[in-house]
This record gives sequence, structure tokens and C-alpha cells, in this order.
Amino acid sequence: MASVVLVASFSTVPRTLRMAKTLAEDGHSVTILEWDRECSRPSGESRGNVSFRRLGVKAPYGRWAVVLFPVWLGFVLINLVLRRYDVVQPQNLDNLIPVYLASKTRRFKIVYDLADFYADAYLVGVPLLAYLSQATERLLVRNVDGLILMSEKQLVQIGRNNVPNRWTVIYNSPDDAVQPDAVRDDRTYSTLIVFYGGVLARERLKLLTVMKVAADMHGVDLLIAGFGEFEQLVENVARRLPNVQFLGRLAHRDIMQLSSQAHVILIPFDASYANVQVALPNKFFEGLALAKPVMVPVGTYMAELCSKFRFGLSVDYDDEEDVRRTLFRLQDSDLRDELSRNAASTYARLFDSTLMKRRYAEFYRDILLDENSTVERDSS
Repeated sequence: MASVVLVASFSTVPRTLRMAKTLAEDGHSVTILEWDRECSRPSGESRGNVSFRRLGVKAPYGRWAVVLFPVWLGFVLINLVLRRYDVVQPQNLDNLIPVYLASKTRRFKIVYDLADFYADAYLVGVPLLAYLSQATERLLVRNVDGLILMSEKQLVQIGRNNVPNRWTVIYNSPDDAVQPDAVRDDRTYSTLIVFYGGVLARERLKLLTVMKVAADMHGVDLLIAGFGEFEQLVENVARRLPNVQFLGRLAHRDIMQLSSQAHVILIPFDASYANVQVALPNKFFEGLALAKPVMVPVGTYMAELCSKFRFGLSVDYDDEEDVRRTLFRLQDSDLRDELSRNAASTYARLFDSTLMKRRYAEFYRDILLDENSTVERDSS
């Protein structure tokens, strides 16, 4: 079996942890390199069959972290050059670049996990840097041994001509550690519990609109858990509003538990971002896995799937009245029951974590069996 290292510039990334666990269960030796931006974890530890090596440097989230990125890039390069691995799996362009550079001195296969197309996710409003990022990411993607997408719509972002021979889609389907509640008759509940748990980033600030609307509605309680660049802003606004509670940063298991107790999972993303238009985020699949209706932005792939399989409602987060109408509709327990049943059945057929684990493990087996898959990496 192979020695594999996964590289993520955040700590405890659910997608990375799931993948590492799957590879370890398939017999591989697995290490995660990650950036502990809160300095809250040991620099090295083993958890089950997965080893962790962390950079413990305090850093913000968002664009201000760029000043410390040279420290992170150096940490990745040193770890990859000083040790021998069969496969290195970076997540996103900020990690692909040092992995590509390290591959010049250490021969290993690169499996690229494209969770977010960098220019569309992090460089909106910075056109020159966005252009350079697009060109760089598309060039490097052509030279990897395997490509993992989180949504088939990402093919539009990277361009089909840049896709390597071996690629697959691994959805952000959560582990089965928290089982969904049975679809329940909740007519005895006096309020509609709407929950968002996740990163509080710029492209998710439509949450503020939902907070304002929920605060004026009878029979709606909005619970928010999360962290990130706009954590303080969300906390300050929530403190002034009735029916809105900010819970701060919680462990992922606690997020899943709260999701299982809510009636609706909120995905308040800004559809004007190209990355949001193609995204299928963790929150989306966590809702489906727990048989919960999801509330997603119009004009996105999420909305397209909601319309096709009828497991959630799409809403224009720029329109307060549309947000109000959607929340009002979701107070109908019969509608929620229908959406919940559809969420559970669709998830089981198309997105179940067991299916994703099998697909991911088989993808790695194919990569490792193909002795000719490691291409000559140059800038031509």
C-alpha cells in the first residue's frame, strides 16, 4: 500500500478528514499537513490510523492571511522534501503550488482536490490576481496525475481541455457518525428552527438578510454556529435581534447534532459569486444526509438539484420578501415532511457517504496501479 499525505491550509477540514480516514481504512499510510490557525492543537499527533503534522502559527481567515502564506508554503515544502511519499493530495491552489514545486525534487504522484477554484472563491474583486490565479491553476491541473472535483459543474471553471485523463467527483457527503432522525411529525413544535453552521465568509453574508427577516417573524428561531473573517460582525448583529442566537465555533459533531434537531438547514450563499453557482458545499449534503429540507440560493447548481429532486426550496437572498415567503412556506409541516422524505431517498441513491468512500478508494487504486500516470511536470 502507499504512503499518502493530504495538505490543507486549515485545520480539521471535514472533507480532508473524511478522505484521510477512507484511505487509512483501505490500508494506506496517511498523514495530514494542516495549518492550525488558532494554535489550539498539538504540532504532531496520531488519531486512529491517521497522523497529523501542523503549523501552529496564529492567523486570521480571509485575505489578511496572505501575509503569512510564505510561512505556510515553507512548512509544506520542508515536510515534502525531507520525507518520501508515494502520493501527495493538496486541496486548492494555495497548496497545489508548493506541492508542485516539491515534486521537482521528490518524485511522487499528485492527486489534486479542487474544493474551490481559487480565483472565483478568494480573489473576487481583484481582477489581475484573479486572472493570474486562473491561468496558474488551469496550467497546473493539466499536469497532475488525478483530479478530484466536489461538483461536476467545476469542469466549466477549469475548462475541459485542462482536465487530466483521470478525474472523478467526490461529493461532500458527511460521515455516518450522526444518524438522521426519522422523518418526524413535528406539528407540536411552536417554532420553525432554522440552522446555519459553518464558515462565516464574505460569500455567505446573505446570512445577515435572513437574520433581519427572522427577527421580525413570529414562530421562527434562527440558530447560527460558525467562525471566520466575519464572525464578530455576525455575533454583534445577532446580539441585537430577537429569535436569533449565535453559538460561536462548535465541533463538527456538535454542528451535525444541531442540524439533526433543526427543521431547516440554511445555505445563505451569495449567488453572484461564480464559485457559489457551481458549489455543492458540506452544509448542503449534511442537510440531505439528515433528511432535512435545505434552503439554497437561486441561480445555483444547488437550486437546480432542489428543483429536480424536490428536497428543498430556492430563495433570492437579495429579496427580503422572498426570504420571508420561503420561511413562511417552510412553517408548513406537511411540506417539510415531503421535502424530508425526498432528501433522504435522493441522498441514499446518489450521494451516500458509503458510495463516495468506495469511489474515492477505487480512484486511488487506479492511480497507484497506473505506473505511467506520473507525467513529466514542466511549464510548457
